[in-house]
Parts: sequence; structure tokens; C-alpha cells
Amino acid sequence: MRRAAIGGLVATLGIAACQAPAEDATDDTTVDVGDDTPRDSGEPAPAATTDAGHLLVASLAFATQTTDGVTVGFDLDALGSGACGIDDQVDAEGHTDLDNAFAFALDRIVDNIGWPFLATPQDTIDTGRFLQVLDVSAFEAAAPGDCVPVQLLRATGRPVLGGAGQVLAHQTLDVDDGAAVQQVACGRKVDADTLTLEGFTMALPLELMGHPIPLTLRDARARLHREGDAWTGVVGAAVSAQQFIDGVATFPDLPPVRRDNLVAGFASVADLRATPDGPCTLVSTSMAVEAVPVFLFDAGAP
Repeated sequence: MRRAAIGGLVATLGIAACQAPAEDATDDTTVDVGDDTPRDSGEPAPAATTDAGHLLVASLAFATQTTDGVTVGFDLDALGSGACGIDDQVDAEGHTDLDNAFAFALDRIVDNIGWPFLATPQDTIDTGRFLQVLDVSAFEAAAPGDCVPVQLLRATGRPVLGGAGQVLAHQTLDVDDGAAVQQVACGRKVDADTLTLEGFTMALPLELMGHPIPLTLRDARARLHREGDAWTGVVGAAVSAQQFIDGVATFPDLPPVRRDNLVAGFASVADLRATPDGPCTLVSTSMAVEAVPVFLFDAGAP
């Protein structure tokens, strides 16, 4: 799918792209820029390459509210609107109690920093700094309603981009053997072209003033639907407010007043609890995602 197509999805859902690179805080692996030499997607795949159900996250964008308060996402806490003093939201189809307080946090970031200081997640994908791959090779053989084991792994290399700047499908990337592989025990095959995932973590590429902030999407959920080659959908998860606060606490280029306002603003939208009776320390977020099939070259494969 061309980026123009995901742009249409983004416009429909009320989504604005505004993030950048960070390493996954769940492990100590640093995202590698990889080889700057793009692989020609038109060449035959090497013998050790597989394309059996590998999807590259080719586009990410924060979901914000539209002017009438509509967004996309999931009910992450099942507590209804008003938990932690933050109202839940609704989507265009009328689903209620959606958690996406990060949309409010974005307003505070814009007020205090401004968009020019926020690199988009697309920058980190297009340059090969953040290449998240989903192994969904068990999807096709599964029956609707079945559990589908899914792996999350990293790739390296510089993706080949099309004329419109979109990440092309069916190109070859290298497996990042130094990155941890995450197992999602039970994705769910909803129908022939729809997959849902629950209970995984993923790095959230974000930077402010040129400084990366290592945020992590925790207890994430995803809903992906296939149209042609591309899979599009939504990821919803919790982000630690303290991770964000720690990340900006020592920024040398951020005036103290702006830093304090930014920290206070982000902390004020925490709408989820890490434990049922604990304080509100997590911020819910929703993101639009597009994934495309790719070949993976594993140097260690026989």
C-alpha cells in the first residue's frame, strides 16, 4: 500500500504523526542503524531468506482526537470513562470507553516544544533505525477463531522507498540477531484477513529536542486487517509517565520552565493504573499502524 493510502486512513481516523526514535526499554538492545546500502527488492531473494508471513511495520502515527472528540483505540482498563479523572473517548463507529490520553499529552508537547522539535516515527523506519517485524507465518493455516502464535523480532538494513516515499513491500532486510525475540502466545485469527494481538510490548520511537526518550508500549493490543499486500490497523497500549519524566529531566537545551510545564502536563493525563488499587501512573495511547510483507535474510540460517 502506498503512503498516500495510509495517509487517507490517517485522515479518516483523525491521526497525526509526531514521534521519533527510542530504544525498547524492556531490554538493553540499542536499535541499530544497520547497513546504509538498500537491497534491491526486485532481485531474487538469497537462499537463506524467508518471506513466509513476515510483516514489517512500515508506518506508525499517533491517533489524536478529531474536532468532535472522535478517536480510535481500545478500552484498556475496562473501567469506563472518568477513571483517574480522564474522560474516555469514542470512535467513528460508536464504540465507547476508548483509552487514548496520550492525545491530550500531545497538546501539551506541542504547546511547550512545538512540532519542529519532534521527529516522526517514519524517520526512524525510513532510515532503518527502527525496524519491527511480526512473524505471522502460522496465520494462513489457522482457522477463524484459532490462536495464532506470533513472534516480534527486529531487522536491520535501510529500507527501499518508493517514489512517494513509502516503504516498499517484498524487499529483503537482515534479521537483527542481537535483538531479543518476543513471543506472543496467542494472537487471534478473527477471519481470513483479520488478526488481533494482546499482551505484547514494543518500543515507542520518540525524541524531543534531538534527545531520544526510551518509551515502551506496555500491555499492548493490536487489530490488523489485510487489504491486498498491506495490513492496516490500530495499536493501543500504556506508556509509563515516569519514563517520559525521567527522559526529559536532564535535557540541557530545554528551559527549566518549559521542562517543568511539560512534565506536569504529561503527568496530569495519566489515566491507567499498573495495579488495580495503585496510583494513576500510566498514560494510554493509540497508534495507526501499517505493515507490509518482507523477505528476511538470516545469516545464521543453514
